[in-house]
Amino acid sequence: MSLGRRDGGDRHSVTPVQAFLLWPNRPRSIEGILDTGIAQEHSLLKPALHERAYSVLPGSTPADRSGHGTQMAGLALFGDFTAALESKGPVVLSHGLESVKILDDSYAPAKSPRTCAETTTHAVATAEIGNDGVPSARVFSTAVTRQSGEGENGVDGTATLWSATLDALAAGTDVTARDHRIDVIGAPDPEASRLIIVSAGNVRGACSPSDAYRGRHAGSPAALRPVASAGGPRGARA
Repeated sequence: MSLGRRDGGDRHSVTPVQAFLLWPNRPRSIEGILDTGIAQEHSLLKPALHERAYSVLPGSTPADRSGHGTQMAGLALFGDFTAALESKGPVVLSHGLESVKILDDSYAPAKSPRTCAETTTHAVATAEIGNDGVPSARVFSTAVTRQSGEGENGVDGTATLWSATLDALAAGTDVTARDHRIDVIGAPDPEASRLIIVSAGNVRGACSPSDAYRGRHAGSPAALRPVASAGGPRGARA
């Protein structure tokens, strides 16, 4: 089954499954999806979302027109949905969702590394400020990557402005992007550290295990150590 449509609409044929799903009123943790937005009225996602849907793109709503963000949200919430469909008893969900739209409806990441860094920083701050009932834990995840161009950092696993920004955010500090550098606001704080899961993107061409370990062929911002990166061969979902 699909949790999203490319036109941003919802599919409600799964309504009978809802009777077996139990959502917490106050989740112990939140999975923050930084992607193309989310279908807020989807019958399987809305109870876990609790109106935590935002956009940091000027003039854009949190609506998901491509379906990618909605699908990532469904994966984050349920994992393999087959298990829920085959369950003979209630499926109890302990975590909730939030969505911040960082990718526009053309489904193309910003061309400027600085814009990517600023957008992600704003997205993290928006999610943390927007939720009044702060949960005990939050995980950020994004499957948005950018291939570095010729002569840019990011080739062969080198750090980029975008990856350095996530480095600082994961370490528990905040940053501002200026020109081609970032300024760290305050010292890293272990108590404020963030868990960030980043897609490595779709690997293009041959990639040896040693290349994968060093972050080569990974899209920005995945080529850095403080975040957990995951990916697959070309054509596979990261």
